[in-house]
Amino acid sequence: MLLSDSEKGSDQHEALSQILSAAYRQRDLVKQILAFSRKSEGKLSPVRIVPLLNETLSLLRASLPSTIQVQSHIDEGSYTVLGDPTQIQQIIMNLFRNAADSLEAHKGVIEVNLTNARIEPVRAHQDLKPGEYLKLTIQDSGRGITADIMDRIFEPFFTTKEVGKGLGMGLPVAHGIAKKLGGVIAVESVPGKGSIFTVFLPVLAEQPGELGPADDQRLACGEASPILLVDDEKIILSSMQRALERSGYAVVSVQSGREALDIFAENPQRFCLVITDLSMPGVDGRELVKRLIDIRPDIPVILSTGYGDSITEQEAKSLGIREMLMKPPNTHELKAAIHRVLQG
Repeated sequence: MLLSDSEKGSDQHEALSQILSAAYRQRDLVKQILAFSRKSEGKLSPVRIVPLLNETLSLLRASLPSTIQVQSHIDEGSYTVLGDPTQIQQIIMNLFRNAADSLEAHKGVIEVNLTNARIEPVRAHQDLKPGEYLKLTIQDSGRGITADIMDRIFEPFFTTKEVGKGLGMGLPVAHGIAKKLGGVIAVESVPGKGSIFTVFLPVLAEQPGELGPADDQRLACGEASPILLVDDEKIILSSMQRALERSGYAVVSVQSGREALDIFAENPQRFCLVITDLSMPGVDGRELVKRLIDIRPDIPVILSTGYGDSITEQEAKSLGIREMLMKPPNTHELKAAIHRVLQG
């Protein structure tokens, strides 16, 4: 976020860019290892795939150079699955990034298709039960996958990318999540022409009243209903505030849990959302969240955590926390987390 304030081409911009890239690589490694090792945590719920896919593609498109063309085709059908929206979004993002990385000189086409598929008993995949499935394909015009490494692409830490360009965890994490949700990821590839990754996830029959509010019913975080942002580290607080304000959100920022509690208690209905650090002196994140929810049980809360913070997703959910963000979050991750929380 400080990077956007520095002049491109300057020594400061180059140093900040290198520091930020290193921080993101380490953060992503921790996130991918945690996601891969986490067998079953949290409650699964009905997830509408179309709005989640559209939101994710919008965020990903914004991060791509104009030389990469993205095409998407969504057929009419039933696209509700039982899962965790964060994990399903992880599948989409990991496969999409893998497709983008396969394009030579960042030039080419990525095609995303969503359809329904029925797996018949006589044609059932060895890892799929017969029934109705969501079929998501992500196809690229990249370098393709050679036969000698095809059997290894879902192995943890296996990568053909240059040092510092890949962690070797994106595909294994996506594969592990799909398998946990009762699905699979199939791969077809022709070296020199590209690859097709196909995700099958079992479709959930929607029940009346099961899915909550409509997808377009989102809370507006405007001037009359801002985000309350809490972090005791001034540089993190100011950079996150700038990122949120540039994204169109109104923000009230404070440097302590005590101050946040006092401001919130004055008018609990004023804020649309709270984003708070976990480790703070005095009133820390855990205590702050408990007391905020005591005052207003429906307040959405996002927790911002560092590497050394000891809190599991299960504990966070028990406290009433809707999302967790690992520091340092980038603007896209902030916006995606806010969208998920405000969608309910």
